[in-house]
Amino acid sequence: MDCPLHDNLLCIHYKGMLLNEENTIFYNTRVDNNGQPLEFGSGEGLVPKGLEMCVRLMLPGEIALVTCPPDYAYDKFPRPANVPEGAHIQWEIELLRFEMLKDWTGLNFKAIMDEADKIRGIVLDGNRLFKKGKSELAMAKYEKG
Repeated sequence: MDCPLHDNLLCIHYKGMLLNEENTIFYNTRVDNNGQPLEFGSGEGLVPKGLEMCVRLMLPGEIALVTCPPDYAYDKFPRPANVPEGAHIQWEIELLRFEMLKDWTGLNFKAIMDEADKIRGIVLDGNRLFKKGKSELAMAKYEKG
């Protein structure tokens, strides 16, 4: 598999720019995220549609310059405060790597259900901790799971 698929964990660096005379940069993972790349699961709706569509066509190590109209950028997605409504966006994206979140291939029904029960237990424990105001413990539970 060369390109990321649905349900893959994607790891990217990106720079978001407004398509104006200055090409104003509104976000850069290398600067605004302490140099850390952005990681997200594909198909989870965590990034604008246009950005994810492009990343899923990329190969690891590839850098793409992508221009998106508002309906694929921030018109249907929570807009950063420094991005005006209706803005056309340009992203410079580097796909660092991707990986399958969980390979269910070859598992029988019982194994899948056992794995689902394990995940459910982690989520329920984390939710219980979060509701008690122990958000740091909840996050540790989610991340450990």
